Amino acid sequence: MNLSSKLAFCLCIISSLAGYAQSVGIQTNSPDPSAALEVAGQAQGILPPRLTTAQRNTIVLPAEGLVLYNTDTHCLEVNEGTPQQPNWICLSDTGSGGGSGGGGGGGVHFVGELWGGGIVFYVNTAGDHGLVAALQDQSAGINYGLADDAYTNPNNHDNAGKAFTDWRMPSRYELNLMYQNLHLNGLGNFALGAYWSSSCNDNSLPIPGWTINFSNAAQSTISRSNNSIRVRAIREF
Repeated sequence: MNLSSKLAFCLCIISSLAGYAQSVGIQTNSPDPSAALEVAGQAQGILPPRLTTAQRNTIVLPAEGLVLYNTDTHCLEVNEGTPQQPNWICLSDTGSGGGSGGGGGGGVHFVGELWGGGIVFYVNTAGDHGLVAALQDQSAGINYGLADDAYTNPNNHDNAGKAFTDWRMPSRYELNLMYQNLHLNGLGNFALGAYWSSSCNDNSLPIPGWTINFSNAAQSTISRSNNSIRVRAIREF
């Protein structure tokens, strides 16, 4: 290939690439100018990649806005998080929800599901309402009186948790559910130590608070003012 032919070939490639800066149409000669790609059709749809949750979780640094169909949850999902911290959101009201940032309400949910800003650790029999635990501790050790400052501070939550402002302390019963349903199954990223609950023992002063040790399930009451204990927030949906 001589120099002039090479130059002509390069110009052809550049021209073709430049054309893709405009709207591209499939089965249409006049794609909408607001769309990078428009697919037209009257008897066909668009079929996205179909993956199980396990296959989805093997995607390396999934882009924000990446879309796929989850065959486990029967949901069209989109990553509303970052590549480093994916946050898969179910776009269907009838699906079971595959993400960790959904708001609550529609769909059937299950224990261990990343959804609603954290991980589900309890659902009702219908699967439409339950409790979600944050995916990280809001404090590695704090006086009970300062616990509300810890779990209400968005900086103490991951990106999924920051989307919600209704976090609260779990009761002793709820904290035990977190231990039984999540921690014993290797879920929730809990530390092997004691966590505060919102429950207290009113039989003595100063009022002691109930804690549960996630290393051995031991439940005990200790002074709320003289001990630094871990905090993990929950929310309802």
